[in-house]
Amino acid sequence: MYVLTVLAVTTAEHPDHGRIGEAYVACWIDRDDEEDAIAVATEMIVSDGWEVVGIKEVSTVTEADYDEDDEYRRYFEQAVTDKEVLVFNVCPMFPVFCMSFEIAPTSASNSACKAMAWVSNEYIGEDCDPMEPDFWSGACVERAVAIATEAISENGYKVMRLLEHFPSRRDESSGDCRFYDEAEENGLCIVFIHDQPE
Repeated sequence: MYVLTVLAVTTAEHPDHGRIGEAYVACWIDRDDEEDAIAVATEMIVSDGWEVVGIKEVSTVTEADYDEDDEYRRYFEQAVTDKEVLVFNVCPMFPVFCMSFEIAPTSASNSACKAMAWVSNEYIGEDCDPMEPDFWSGACVERAVAIATEAISENGYKVMRLLEHFPSRRDESSGDCRFYDEAEENGLCIVFIHDQPE
């Protein structure tokens, strides 16, 4: 049996298009050929209103690969019977909030003049649904700014003003991907920017 991890995004036909972000789809496909397994998984994902962005991983598994208490064993067992099982792990539209600040050092040893901050929705801790398009508003934005301001202060700087802020999603073309990824993994990423000599 093949297990695939597929990255997909909603099409305009999907009922939650514009509300949810990308999905990592775990696929258990009982086929003898890898190309056939990929084709079956792709067809099923597309028929559910998704566009396949890429195949992230493909491997083969047997029953011996799953312990009795393995949470994924039930999907394998279901695929033995049904031949195909798909599990969609859906991300929010904008998982991370990005901010930039003008800052001033509170000690002579610090020299940065600007800070960039990325805060993940999971780090906010508010009782709001991160799948809602307006998640990044009101109290959630205030909390993100407060979290970033506190982290900046702990690093020896005072926030002078908030320059810009916006919800964001991962963009492979951006040079900031590693900072975005760190925020998704750890909840928060702060980068200090120093004046460049002319």
